[in-house]
Amino acid sequence: MTEGAFLEELTLAEGELIDDYVAGRLSPDERTAFERHFLSTEERREQLRFTRAVGRYASAAAASAKAGETASERETATTTSTTTTSTTTAGPTLGERLRAFWGGRSAAWRAGLAFAAVAAVAFAVWLAVPRAPRTFATLTLVAGAGERAAGVEPPGVRLPPGTDALRVTLTLPAGTPPAASYRVEMMKDKGRTEEVEVAGHDARAVTVVIPEGRLARGRHALRLFDGAGRRVGDSYVFDVE
Repeated sequence: MTEGAFLEELTLAEGELIDDYVAGRLSPDERTAFERHFLSTEERREQLRFTRAVGRYASAAAASAKAGETASERETATTTSTTTTSTTTAGPTLGERLRAFWGGRSAAWRAGLAFAAVAAVAFAVWLAVPRAPRTFATLTLVAGAGERAAGVEPPGVRLPPGTDALRVTLTLPAGTPPAASYRVEMMKDKGRTEEVEVAGHDARAVTVVIPEGRLARGRHALRLFDGAGRRVGDSYVFDVE
């Protein structure tokens, strides 16, 4: 791969990562990691501002090219109506404008952008690699507590700043036979559910870990299943304050 092609691929990778952030396509965990790590220095914040500026430049160039095409069409229509012949000189294309923009930059400027792009690619790889949470809030729940039929308010938990995840201990109902494995779902809006990581279990409880980014303030409910898919007890309900 040539140096120019390598630089182009790196630049595209960086732009895609920042575009995903700006467009809201990153998950809550990824967005938090992006803001905490990628935007942790002034140089990287400047890189984000620069990328947005390049996007504005490209949009302006596209608008200019479109305006040129429209003017050319109007000139052609006028020439036809007056039965005269004229030659319209086309302006530079968008690709030519962008090549002129990049080609007019110094080698040091392009090297700096390449370094920033490498950092962006490394950060994207860092986002893709699962990392174990380091700081936890903890909560112990009993099946059925907090459900409307029980008439009791569910327990609440507060996630201090800097907390990576909530570790929840789900106490098994009395008389529940032990299972070789368990699966836990967290109820979402509109009837949707999502899997929750099971960190361990014994004869009395199942422990799950929920990343902080998946816990909005409000009420949450967990459903427990054994390895055969059978529901174990009622829902485990709690509030995030």
